[in-house]
Amino acid sequence: MTQLRLPRAPMFSMILIASGILGCANTSAGADAKTLGVSFEDSPALPTTFRPTETDGNGTPAQWKVESDPTSPFGAGVLVVHTANLEKTYNVCPIDGFTAQDLDVSVAVKALSGTDDQGGGLVWRYQDAKNYYLTRWNPLEKNIRLYVVKDGVRSKFGDKEVDVAPGWHTISVSMEGEAILVMFNGERVIEASNDMIRDAGRVGLWTKADATSAFDGLHARDRR
Repeated sequence: MTQLRLPRAPMFSMILIASGILGCANTSAGADAKTLGVSFEDSPALPTTFRPTETDGNGTPAQWKVESDPTSPFGAGVLVVHTANLEKTYNVCPIDGFTAQDLDVSVAVKALSGTDDQGGGLVWRYQDAKNYYLTRWNPLEKNIRLYVVKDGVRSKFGDKEVDVAPGWHTISVSMEGEAILVMFNGERVIEASNDMIRDAGRVGLWTKADATSAFDGLHARDRR
C-alpha cells in the first residue's frame, strides 16, 4: 500500500473557523485557486458554481436547496438535498472554480431521511458524472465506505464500520498520488491506494437514491 506523506490528517473545522473562510461569502477560492471555502450563510439560493447532476439516474435530478438548520456547527445556513430517486441513482453536486489532483477536502453532513439510503459524502478528482472518487457515510448500514466510480461503475476498495448518534458528522479526505486517507469525526477510518483516476478534477457532494441530507462547512485545499 502506498503511504500518505502526512504528519497528521487536518482538522478542517478548526481551519475554517480560524481563517474566517466561513464569513458571509457563498463560495470563496484563493487567488491562486489553491483553496476553496463554502458557506451558505445569507445565501437564499444555491450558488451558481454548484452543478447538480446524477449518475445512473432517470433524468429527475435531486433538488439541492439552501435552508436553515441552527444545529449546524458552521452557522444556520446549510445545503439540503431533497430526493425520492430510486436505489441505483447517485445524486451528485460537483462545484466549479476549484480543481486538484492531490488535495485535502472536508465537509459536515447530517442525515435527515431516507428509506433505501441515508447519509452522504464527498466526491473528488471528479471528471464527469461517470468518473470520480467517492467516500460516504451511511447510518442505515452503520459504515463509511470508499469507492471509485469509473465509466459509471462503482467499485468499493475501503470499508469501516461506524455507529454514531444522529446529528452532524465530519468526513475528511486526503489524497496524494495513489494514496487515500479518510477520516470520520477526526479519526482515521480508511487508508487505501487506487490509481484508476489520475487527473485533477473537481470536488463535490453526493448522496444515493432517496437519501435526504444536509451539508455544511465544505473546504478543499490543493496539496501541490
